Amino acid sequence: LSQVGLSNDQIPKVIASCPALLGCSVEENFKSKALWLSQVGLSSDQLAKVIARHPSLLGYSVEENLKPKALWLSQVGLSNDQIPKVIASKPQLFGYSLQEKMKPTVQWLLDIGVGQDKIAKAIANKPSLLGYSLQEKMKPTARWLSDIGMDDLQIASAISKHPSLLGYSLEQNIMPTVQALLDQGLTQPQITTMLVSFPPLLGYSSKRLMHRMSILSAQGLLSSSLCGAMALTDAKFAARFQYNESCGAHVY
Repeated sequence: LSQVGLSNDQIPKVIASCPALLGCSVEENFKSKALWLSQVGLSSDQLAKVIARHPSLLGYSVEENLKPKALWLSQVGLSNDQIPKVIASKPQLFGYSLQEKMKPTVQWLLDIGVGQDKIAKAIANKPSLLGYSLQEKMKPTARWLSDIGMDDLQIASAISKHPSLLGYSLEQNIMPTVQALLDQGLTQPQITTMLVSFPPLLGYSSKRLMHRMSILSAQGLLSSSLCGAMALTDAKFAARFQYNESCGAHVY
């Protein structure tokens, strides 16, 4: 393990999280996996981080697991530069079933209208997308968005722009956000337009959303400025939309 870059502090933690490593062959498991990952394009630092984060990777078969999944990522549209970055950021994907999880997820995205190039970009930027539950999270989210008035093209567009929205909790993020917008007097068509243009709106905390909506609403800027305002840092938001008590006017 030290030869693949793990520190003396990391080694006992790795073994504690995956004791089965002690029974693995150095040549067949450690060295062969490290060699393959290096050939795919991982740097020495990336290799060490991958093993530290997901030591079970060393127990996977190169021929039956690692290679087929890397090949599939290439077929989906990821470049030779993107694949090692995906592996480095989400090594857990090698623990997902290719036939039961990864392929069905991509097929579903294609079926709802997300383009192949958008899917490749989404996986490259957010590889955890392949780990979301299709039945318990992704499909229910898409159905709920449809129920509030978004059509298939709008849902596909929102997912293409911000695939992380498929990982948001319906109960804790999406539904409360839309209800808060309705409570502020926005119509469903207005909300749909917002979500298509700025789908990250669904992921902000309730505290941040309510605070900024109250300020924008008081200035009559809610529908026109909310999306842009939510993306601002606290300092920039305050500077642009703060209330100037000395002159009794809003500055924006």
